[in-house]
Amino acid sequence: MSSEKTNSMAIVFTEILVAIHIVLVGVLLVYLCLQSRRKVGPLMLSTQEKLIARKKTQKND
Repeated sequence: MSSEKTNSMAIVFTEILVAIHIVLVGVLLVYLCLQSRRKVGPLMLSTQEKLIARKKTQKND
């Protein structure tokens, strides 16, 4: 009886883990699709470009 209980608990636990992995992979795929659609690229590059542009404008003044 106790082995059946632990068996069903293990099955439920693995099902929860699989569901979490499916959600995480889905979120990752959506994020990658959105990143590839942008022409600027990742957010880090755009912030670096803004910093470079600020430095150039400060030098011209």
